[in-house]
Amino acid sequence: MTGRRTVALAVAAIGAAALVPIAVRADDVGCSAAPAPGGEWVTYGHDLDNSRTQPAEDTIDASNAGTLEPAFVFRGPGLLGTINMTPIVAGGCVFVSSSDDGTAATVTALDADDGARRWAHRIDVGGNAYGGSVVGSPAVDGELLLVPVNRVGAQGGPFVRALHRDTGELVWDSEPLDTQPDTGTNASVTVWNGIAVIGFFGKAGPDEDERGGVALLDTATGELLARTYTIPDDDFAEGYAGAGVWSTAAVDPATGHAYVGSSNPHDPHRIHERSTSLLKIDIDRTRATFGQIVDWYQGLRDTIVPGAQEQPVCETAPDVHYYGEFSATCLAVDVDFGASPNLIHLADGRTLLGGHQKAGVYHVVDTDGMDGLSMTPVGAPCFACSAASSAFADGRAFVPAGPPGQLVAVDVTNGAPAWASPIAGGFTFNPASTANGLVWMTDSNGFLDAFDQATGAPVLKRRMADDTGESMATSTSSAGVAIANHTVYAALGSHLVAYRLPGGNA
Repeated sequence: MTGRRTVALAVAAIGAAALVPIAVRADDVGCSAAPAPGGEWVTYGHDLDNSRTQPAEDTIDASNAGTLEPAFVFRGPGLLGTINMTPIVAGGCVFVSSSDDGTAATVTALDADDGARRWAHRIDVGGNAYGGSVVGSPAVDGELLLVPVNRVGAQGGPFVRALHRDTGELVWDSEPLDTQPDTGTNASVTVWNGIAVIGFFGKAGPDEDERGGVALLDTATGELLARTYTIPDDDFAEGYAGAGVWSTAAVDPATGHAYVGSSNPHDPHRIHERSTSLLKIDIDRTRATFGQIVDWYQGLRDTIVPGAQEQPVCETAPDVHYYGEFSATCLAVDVDFGASPNLIHLADGRTLLGGHQKAGVYHVVDTDGMDGLSMTPVGAPCFACSAASSAFADGRAFVPAGPPGQLVAVDVTNGAPAWASPIAGGFTFNPASTANGLVWMTDSNGFLDAFDQATGAPVLKRRMADDTGESMATSTSSAGVAIANHTVYAALGSHLVAYRLPGGNA
């Protein structure tokens, strides 16, 4: 159902004098204008490489970032209105998905200049899986906006909804990505050559035996072209389970391969070789291996100390799972690849893959043979940390890590850390983005942060509650920053704030 309403979206405020409200505009204004100066941000990672870098930005830099001011503020509708995604900016619009409550989500299109609402589309899900009803970012594909919907398997399973980006009207719903009872998706959609790539996970726990994988959809119709489980059927039948895909795919159009990270096994005594791994998937429809995992690189296993799991006590306490059981006795912790990988193209023609693992390590892999080249420590192993995606620019990956909470620049050619700078909060679920010499993040303490890309020196630390007029106490989310239209669109908690230089382009 398309919500083509003419009433203003309410923006709750405490200390409303600080709030810059969104405007109201007729719903018949579309979202297909020519790209504005300052570039667009059409997918979670900005581009197929997941670089999270805006090359078209040339006005906001270290000299003036401190003068940014809110052009408009948007609060997600509903009781919670939680925004977990990186905003999508295309055709003069900003697209924001929010989890309203436990049963619904809303996708809203806002004017990229003044925040006027173009359209709003409500999605009833009946019940959402882990993380919220909509967690990942949509992707723009021509006239379509492809939205991942995180609906639990008991309600039919997670799926992708295609909306017309001008009007918000429903074009198609895909069939479920998977139908295991508690499966869900926290991934964003990546689109290449008429194919939408999206990962899914199965519920984990002491008595669960579900598994995750990747679904490939036809973007014209929503048809499910392939569903590939990380753990093959024969191994699953032997008791291997888990290895969900929480991350967003990077795609190499030159080879027709997608790359994602997988999560931990459900049982530390049955660690499949594709769990806690970076996976290479064939997405070229012309090949016999279409939809298959053709290679992989396994990171550090959940058993931090080799042999520790063989202690007799571990036979009765196999307690390493997604949802929070951590075995100190058996030295096992959930250290999967929750962050989305970066594709890195070198001048010598090689293509590398960078992946941030919750073991506190940034891995660099050669995509030809999926052989590891370097492992850079960026933080400590942590169940609830280091799930944030890195940005890549100018030979360096900018890795949000924790604990205790730091942004680390890694030289991908040799794995050497270039600098580290502290960030607020130790969870680091919020991804990094870069543009014009600055690295941008929101953090779990409710701040918008900017760092000098060359040195790591803090350039900006702005308390977003001063601009939203609401407490940011519930700001812990996986929301990110998009830089487009000479604007910094920062999402955090229930809010999106568009920051622009004084006298900017509105």
